[in-house]
Amino acid sequence: MGTFIAKKLLKRLIANGHYLQQTRVLIRAKAEYHIELLSALIKEHHDAVTVAVAHHQFQTLDLNALKRSEKAVVFDLKSMFAKEQVDYRL
Repeated sequence: MGTFIAKKLLKRLIANGHYLQQTRVLIRAKAEYHIELLSALIKEHHDAVTVAVAHHQFQTLDLNALKRSEKAVVFDLKSMFAKEQVDYRL
């Protein structure tokens, strides 16, 4: 499943005109993948944001505040956010 999501994300980034070597990606997946998210990352801007867990704390996230530009890509793997707020949902 991870490979499928990664390929989708990369294709969407390329389609939106991003250069992959310069792309900043935020993935929230601590519970499933044991990746620690530093609170400082939430204050930064990213070219791609992937939400992979449905914790209630993230339902109030301002996705637009995390985006580096209008071309930023948001993947919502748990369908937590409205369709209009994200580029891809499972």
